[in-house]
Amino acid sequence: RTLLAWSRDRPDGIRVEVLPVSDLARVAAGSTPPLHAFTPDASPALLSFAPDQTHLGMAQAGLIGQPKSIAVFALGDPRPRFSLDLGVPVHALAFSPDATVLAVATDDRTLRTFRHLQPAPATPAYDDDTFPGLAQPVPAAGPRMPPADLLSRSAFDGQIRFLLGHEEAIRDLAFLPGPHGLATVSSDRTLRRWPLTAAVAGSRVGGVWTGNSWEHPAMSADGRFALYRADTNRTWLWDRRSGRRVPLAEGDYPLAVRRDGRAVTRRAGTDEIVVWAAPEGADVPPAELWRVKGIPAHPGFSQVVRGVLAPDDRTLVGLLPGKLLVADLEERTTAGTGDQRMLYGASAVNCVEVSPDGRLLAVTGFLGRHARLYRTADINGGFVPLGDAADYDTAVAFHPDGRRLFVGNEDGQVRVFDVSTRAELAGEGWRAHSGAVTALALSSDGRVVATSGDLTLQLWDALPAPGEAHRLRLRLNVPAPRNWMKFSADDTAFLHVAPGHALEAWEAPR
Repeated sequence: RTLLAWSRDRPDGIRVEVLPVSDLARVAAGSTPPLHAFTPDASPALLSFAPDQTHLGMAQAGLIGQPKSIAVFALGDPRPRFSLDLGVPVHALAFSPDATVLAVATDDRTLRTFRHLQPAPATPAYDDDTFPGLAQPVPAAGPRMPPADLLSRSAFDGQIRFLLGHEEAIRDLAFLPGPHGLATVSSDRTLRRWPLTAAVAGSRVGGVWTGNSWEHPAMSADGRFALYRADTNRTWLWDRRSGRRVPLAEGDYPLAVRRDGRAVTRRAGTDEIVVWAAPEGADVPPAELWRVKGIPAHPGFSQVVRGVLAPDDRTLVGLLPGKLLVADLEERTTAGTGDQRMLYGASAVNCVEVSPDGRLLAVTGFLGRHARLYRTADINGGFVPLGDAADYDTAVAFHPDGRRLFVGNEDGQVRVFDVSTRAELAGEGWRAHSGAVTALALSSDGRVVATSGDLTLQLWDALPAPGEAHRLRLRLNVPAPRNWMKFSADDTAFLHVAPGHALEAWEAPR
């Protein structure tokens, strides 16, 4: 409460002055000079002191309109530490209690935090380059603008972080005392609290499946390990925690990863199911533990469409072209269906999921318009088709409570079925996209459903209150529709991929 900052319209232009409150009258009268003076590029509309009184932040506007640029000045230095045109209206800005972070609330629903004391690197690039050459290019709008296809991303080696979560403009923000983080309020009628360590940068690996759009990766339940096939005709095991990846046998196709990191693949040519030891180091490929005879592939196809583990971590379900495979990884036995005949076409998405109790399988991509339910213990005992939609079902996901099944369709609708009665729950479905729903995923706490389609990835309330519509929490543009999405068991990681694009992990603070 000892300093005052104001902007003055002087004959020589706009000037921001910092003066001691005790000498306010004399400075205003012109008899005493201000302590500090700055000449900003535009008229300031918002001003904020750092708590240690070493820096002054400001949001600047032109002669007409709202402030759309920001600047940070060190007191005593007439040149700004940085000045940036955000291109969207700024509603609030504030420094953290330790004076190291400037938070900016904007009209585009994005919360930006700037570590203004940290010097910008000489080469502006995103700091998620796990492997050389795989970093996402800086967008044309500049390195301080968030790329539209990531949930949380840091830039400039962590100097700037982007936090997305509000559905409408962020109207105000305030840092909380001590280590309690940052609070924001929005036109979406929500108040959110962010930890000071929020927005762990997303990680990614590239070169995933440039050939066949129906092939999918696999993920361990905790989200640590991912198994994917690259365009080198080799399957890789990626440890997100360490950032390392190790190659498995050339020609194998990914099926699943167990909680302890043991990968399961299917060998092309022999159709065998192969189980690998958990990885021990970056340069030490896992050893093969054992293999068992699988089921024969459909003539002309050797790929695995998708593999998924039941919650018991021992029952493996594989979706092959036109066939289902079930393997018991403890008993080392396998069973499979005959040819179920596949769908073809732009909206023919192949998907299989296991119910939370492990008893049922939901499948799309076989001949016929509708998703099918099979019994895991008797996959040759017939199936039950779901619903009467006129278009093709494309993706399925069980709610963690086991009572509901979410089914995406070519018409953009997500329909919800009662698992016990197989009946559609009237009023619980909604239109998620204008085109085909290409992927679905439910968060492990059952509160969020992710949908993909129309070059957007969206997060919705999974179970709204009776009589209410599904509320859209977040909509992000993506360069291509996702065909596989998964939440980790603790919901701190969300992995997704589109054909021919990098496998990305969005991470949330623990």
